[in-house]
Amino acid sequence: MSFQCIRTFQDVIIKSNTLVICDIDDTVIKCKKPLNHFYQMVKEDFCFFSDCTHEMLLKEAWDMQIMYNQLYGYTHTDSEGFEQMLNSISQTKSQLIFLTARSKQSDQATKKNLNQAGIYHEDFQIHYTKNEITKGQYIVDHIDLSGFDHVVFIDDYENQVLSVVNLVGKLVESVSGYKFEIPGHRDIENQGQIKKN
Repeated sequence: MSFQCIRTFQDVIIKSNTLVICDIDDTVIKCKKPLNHFYQMVKEDFCFFSDCTHEMLLKEAWDMQIMYNQLYGYTHTDSEGFEQMLNSISQTKSQLIFLTARSKQSDQATKKNLNQAGIYHEDFQIHYTKNEITKGQYIVDHIDLSGFDHVVFIDDYENQVLSVVNLVGKLVESVSGYKFEIPGHRDIENQGQIKKN
């Protein structure tokens, strides 16, 4: 089974009676500054003092971005497209829920982050995997699909999209996977070993 890469929620096709399951981080909300911004800061500050690997710099950049997010919040990745998708969901008598790799302990922070981006969590269920199992396995184990004719899954990680398409596809006749891409978002993950200047 396959999936489609998208850069806007407008491209998501919603049929009648569909359960739309959407990831949160880097799919519907994002940091106000890209990870590459923090990566370059860390690279400039730390590479002069020791041999730094790409993985070490990436971890430091992630940590800085998390602190930044706590201070300044999140923004929507595609508010116009998301609103159009919500209209399609409403018109087709479908439903949207969120499924995140965050833990249940981050429930209040997650709701706050969604509100910062203009998404009101009261309208949607939020499920948490704690990053312990794939999202496909979580759906199979914890989400009742019996009342839906179709399932749509949207995430920024290809492996998560494939886990849903492959596992949920065995239970539901119609499953569509969408990999949401923010242009330039993951460019730094392919830089490899960083050399000392």
